[in-house]
Amino acid sequence: MSRMRERIELLNSGEKGVIFDLSATGAAVFSRASKQKNSQINLEINEVIFRANVIYCLERTDGYRIGLQFEKLSDEITKSLEDLVDKFSRGVPLSCRIVEDIPEKV
Repeated sequence: MSRMRERIELLNSGEKGVIFDLSATGAAVFSRASKQKNSQINLEINEVIFRANVIYCLERTDGYRIGLQFEKLSDEITKSLEDLVDKFSRGVPLSCRIVEDIPEKV
């Protein structure tokens, strides 16, 4: 079953975006702002924070499609991500944003 695009709050405060894909290893998201390839971002999805590496940033006519690979996750965060992936695959709305300051334990 293919996933449908889902509108979510994403990457730039107050801006609406699209999540194209979410898996146990990463995500593909839409942003109006570009992100540097090989840079790190902190992505919050439904109040769970994930540290991720930008693996690509493709310019589109309306912004950027950004591919993210999650860094090594704790067992607790991995379980949370599995739950989020399940919700996403069933079409449950997810909220998502960049977090500037996060605790070291992610």
